[in-house]
Amino acid sequence: MNSRESIYAALFNVAQSVPGFVTYSRRIRHIEDLAPGEFPAVFQTQVTEQFAHGNSGMGNLPPIGQLQVEWWVYVFSQDSTASHAA
Repeated sequence: MNSRESIYAALFNVAQSVPGFVTYSRRIRHIEDLAPGEFPAVFQTQVTEQFAHGNSGMGNLPPIGQLQVEWWVYVFSQDSTASHAA
């Protein structure tokens, strides 16, 4: 496992540690593709990766990276007039 993948996996482990979700995935699904029994659901998506060279003038340093992920949280309610916020 490369270091970027280990970071993404560690972030996903944080999401999985949150109690109360039924569905967890690192592959996003459209909300309309979920059955009512799969809610609440959380999905982690990888958005961007940016790397800069780590040359400080004192020898080469490893690249410095910025990784961006999003967590998509879906909830379901039969009542279309009720807010989904807790």
